[in-house]
Amino acid sequence: MAGLFGPEAEDWLTEVPNLAARLAVRWGFQVGELFASGAASVVWRCQWPDGTPTVLKLGPDRALLTEQVEMLRVCAPSGRVPTVLAADAQAGAMALAEVLPGTEAEDMPQTSLPQQWAELLAALHSVSPPAQWRLDLRGRRLDEAFVRIGRRLSEPTVGAHVGHAT
Repeated sequence: MAGLFGPEAEDWLTEVPNLAARLAVRWGFQVGELFASGAASVVWRCQWPDGTPTVLKLGPDRALLTEQVEMLRVCAPSGRVPTVLAADAQAGAMALAEVLPGTEAEDMPQTSLPQQWAELLAALHSVSPPAQWRLDLRGRRLDEAFVRIGRRLSEPTVGAHVGHAT
């Protein structure tokens, strides 16, 4: 996190357990185990009050999380994104229905992946954006993501999934 957000991320990280506990009380969920990965956020498995397997995502970039929540809600009619159960823009937090069974792409038959990615993209693009949609993926976030990932290609966890030619 410090590599992405600078040294102030460490202060934010020390406060994360308290924030998760406050949100658990406010939204009524039970906090479970911490996910091992997350370059731009901290993520826990949780259980929503009705028993729904849930994911709590907290991030120091509140604007990014707010845009992610908005995009998930817009793409909800596709049936291909997790349901947003709750969000708090000020806290940089969202609770999502956990995607189950949660099979990672690397554990799926490689021959089926192109078709599955194509079906996912087609479903997402079938959703019409709201009138006067203000978000634009060109520029800003998309360009920044390519630069950030490019800097991390030498890391085994990134380089194993993204090649230099990609």
